[in-house]
Amino acid sequence: MEKNLTKYQHAAYAYVGLGTGIVLLTTFFVPSHHYRSDFIPLFIGIIILLAISYFVYRGVSWLTKFLSIAALVRTVWWGYSFYIFGDEETSWVYLMNALLNCAILFMLARAGWDLRFPFGAKTNE
Repeated sequence: MEKNLTKYQHAAYAYVGLGTGIVLLTTFFVPSHHYRSDFIPLFIGIIILLAISYFVYRGVSWLTKFLSIAALVRTVWWGYSFYIFGDEETSWVYLMNALLNCAILFMLARAGWDLRFPFGAKTNE
């Protein structure tokens, strides 16, 4: 398991960093009638984000696989939101959130299923 731990660490850093970017983009640029704009759910969500990323960092495989599937669903949802809710002012936010979720998906799937990129390449990890 030590061999793959660096992939889990990268996935945890990506989950925290890109997830924080998604939260900030959504909070400041998406109209508040598309989501609840209260502070308490946002604060609880950030605490959960940090707690989940700790377990990903420690190398919990089943959680990483589950989160990668959830990231796939979120990527599709943000892409759908880009198509449905996007207008001239906010369409870039939905597209950026979809792309950030796609990057999270890649990092989590890479760690959870021990994928190599390019596929089949030998690594020194």
